[in-house]
Amino acid sequence: METIRKWIEENRITEVECLIPDITGNARGKIMPAKKFLREGACVFPKWFFSRP
Repeated sequence: METIRKWIEENRITEVECLIPDITGNARGKIMPAKKFLREGACVFPKWFFSRP
């Protein structure tokens, strides 16, 4: 994670987009501020997201 933190800071990244394919292959995700991503260490998706048909 430290390597990612360094790269984000060096490249002045302000937002991180987290994507994951749904069951049909369509990209789903969310965008969050880079500072929040670094603080939390991940992009958290709601549990219902993975249980949809």
